[in-house]
Amino acid sequence: TVDSTQFYTAANGINQSPNDGLRRTQSAMDKGGDQSVLDRLIKTYYACARFIRLAEILPQGQTCLAIDIDAIVRKSITPLPDKYDFYIHRITGRKARFLAGGIHCNPNAGTFLKQYADQLKSWIERDYLYWGLDQDLLDPVVPLYRFGQLPMSYIDWNMDPSRSEEH
Repeated sequence: TVDSTQFYTAANGINQSPNDGLRRTQSAMDKGGDQSVLDRLIKTYYACARFIRLAEILPQGQTCLAIDIDAIVRKSITPLPDKYDFYIHRITGRKARFLAGGIHCNPNAGTFLKQYADQLKSWIERDYLYWGLDQDLLDPVVPLYRFGQLPMSYIDWNMDPSRSEEH
């Protein structure tokens, strides 16, 4: 026999059970003060759709920094070297994963964005949304490309004054 988690992982390429998505959505609702599941699913949809639209509208060969809507930019943003296709924040350790809150795309990131957008569209079209989907879908896609660690000055959630000076 195959348990539901193994089946789900094989069918969808993400190592979690369907109930994990529900638990994560409920936890995000509690933290975010959402009034309903619909409120959280709308936020989830837009967290995913921003990358779909970015892949559609970003001209080939352009550099951009895609950040969360609630991000605070505290200094001028300078492009990062084009040594990598893109820069992204990767958490290491027991809960290793990529975070979608900031992705610095270099001129050759178009293929990555398209593949990522196609994955997101596929899940949305199948009506499978849960909080964190945009980040979970990064795990199988990002390692296929040349990526670098986004500098802490670009992802400083603690607003450390000293980090507003480093690159």
